[in-house]
Amino acid sequence: MPDESLTVIQPPDLFATIQKGYYGYDMTDDNDDNPTVKSLAYQSQNANVRRCFDFYTGSSAWVTGEDLDTTSDRATEYLPIMPAETSAEWVFRVKRTLFINFFKPAVRTVAALLTSWQFSETVPEVILATAKNFDKRGTSIKAFSLEADRVALRDGFVGVLTSYPDFGEIPNRAVESQLDLRPYSILIPRADIDIKAFEYAADGSVLLKHVTIDRSECINEGRYKQAIASLIWEYELIINTETGSHMVTRTILQITKDEKNKTKILVLSAGKLLIDVKGKPLDQIPLVLYSLTDPTPWGSMPPLLDLQQKNRTYYQVFSDWLATVRKMQPTPVCEHMDFIPENMPPLSTGGASVINAVYPAKLYYLQADGASTAPMIQALDRLEASIKETVFSFLGESLVAQTATESVIKATQNKAGLEEFKINKESCWEQIFSHWALWMGEDVKGDYGTIDLDLSFMLAPANVDLIRVVFENVSRGMTEEAATEILHRINFLPKDQKITAIALPIDPTLNQTSEVPDANLDSK
Repeated sequence: MPDESLTVIQPPDLFATIQKGYYGYDMTDDNDDNPTVKSLAYQSQNANVRRCFDFYTGSSAWVTGEDLDTTSDRATEYLPIMPAETSAEWVFRVKRTLFINFFKPAVRTVAALLTSWQFSETVPEVILATAKNFDKRGTSIKAFSLEADRVALRDGFVGVLTSYPDFGEIPNRAVESQLDLRPYSILIPRADIDIKAFEYAADGSVLLKHVTIDRSECINEGRYKQAIASLIWEYELIINTETGSHMVTRTILQITKDEKNKTKILVLSAGKLLIDVKGKPLDQIPLVLYSLTDPTPWGSMPPLLDLQQKNRTYYQVFSDWLATVRKMQPTPVCEHMDFIPENMPPLSTGGASVINAVYPAKLYYLQADGASTAPMIQALDRLEASIKETVFSFLGESLVAQTATESVIKATQNKAGLEEFKINKESCWEQIFSHWALWMGEDVKGDYGTIDLDLSFMLAPANVDLIRVVFENVSRGMTEEAATEILHRINFLPKDQKITAIALPIDPTLNQTSEVPDANLDSK
């Protein structure tokens, strides 16, 4: 498949725009006391993370307003202004161009493949009891896991911060029970997390030593008015070199602007020691860098960045095609023998109308050749095919007809890719559960459980002919229990589903043979 080579005109202030990040303050500063200064790893990928976030959100990330006429700086990055185009013409083109989102559905589709899991046997009751409200905001742990997968695939990783309610002195057990005092986990987007310092522990794991987390909170200013407060949660791991003991402190800072629009930093809570329910200091920062693709992800590129870039190019080419089609609309031209430019004869066009012109004037239509849009349509078709190929390649699959050897290799790659997701996801949940143990004063080095991700129904595609026979026998009297058992054994159905979850009778297309049965998602 030929590669697309298209020139993208970037705005001259793009680098400065990227350096401002999400919150508008500079990521680089000569003052070492400024907590908003970002690390080099953060700066290297911030623009890519922002772009993936924007394309997951859609065009509302760069075009807003009641009339869709309020554009951000990123609008010129995604839909550049043409050299001879006025600002008004460009805004009109932005409003008129439909953004077709390939990025978000791809992220959600891949994440959906990872939803079949169960708790391992060693997960304690304190976690199982919170399965319907894992984050103390009403989110079930299944929904929490799905959203974590989506954001991790979108950005490269997402932070899972486990905390504990701070209610101060608790007078008695009755009050403690009413307050539902227990750990809870929340998701922190990658763009809000900056790893300032870390080291590798003796067992090879990563030990976070200094982390800042950007937070925005809604605060009341009087009875009715509200405002957004920009906060920074700063976590530091303090190591006593003499005793080897560890303890974690948390500082909360508020970022404001003075009358001269200069950044001011207000300390709301300084160096609070974090202790577990038994009064012992935490010995690690309770933050998991949740990634499905990279065990050390803080400086890595988002895994679907190539897809975002192709989606951006599709958006630009589609806009060019719309602009060309609009220019090609038939335009009436009246040719006069002699007229005064300031006093042109009246003209009217349309059904049942008459054109009044000076004799012997001539009227004809100016229209471009429709073949001039053919290359753009071909480019859009190739881009769409390339986008689909990117999604399947990410899963280790292909839309291209393959030989038997290529099919085996691709199936092996597919299995390896999904196994990588499985290993990383289960490892992340093991860390999350260990942070719950950390807050409860338990031994986090023990087996505190994880999740068991079931990929068998995807890693071992079922035989199409056998599936058809099963459904035919169901129509002839086979019990649903027996049919379900067979479909479980051949990995056509996940273990927690029954045959009634599938529409009957079976789709006749399953009886058709495919050139690459192992690579066709529709046959699974």
